[in-house]
Amino acid sequence: MKVLVTTIIAIFLVIDFAVAQTPSPVLPKYVPSEKVLKMAPENYLRGLQRDNLGVVESSMLNIMILQTYYPKGDYEKISNELERLQNQGKTKSIRFMAFITNNYIKSPDRFTWLDQNNLTVMDSTLAIVGEKLRSFDQ
Repeated sequence: MKVLVTTIIAIFLVIDFAVAQTPSPVLPKYVPSEKVLKMAPENYLRGLQRDNLGVVESSMLNIMILQTYYPKGDYEKISNELERLQNQGKTKSIRFMAFITNNYIKSPDRFTWLDQNNLTVMDSTLAIVGEKLRSFDQ
């Protein structure tokens, strides 16, 4: 019985090792369809209108990313909602993020110093923006 169990374990180890050595397929770069691009601003607009501050912040970051890669999109409704959040946002942080996001979608050419790779986490994006704003004071 021990020989049988040992043989089965050895076979599984060999099979597992062989499977681990096969390379993973390279996935093609994701390119969203027109339908997805039309739905994204509507979904992010809904996110800006939520009570959950994390959803609002995430929507703002995603709006900046969307605007970076698809600058010709229609962001008028989003801009109007961001203006409302600038004035009526629940926290200072939300009001500040709304101000930055709205300026980013209106005039992205003013943010050439913001690397696209930094648009992954709102906190790091805000830290970079904050550093830039502080540099103007000096």
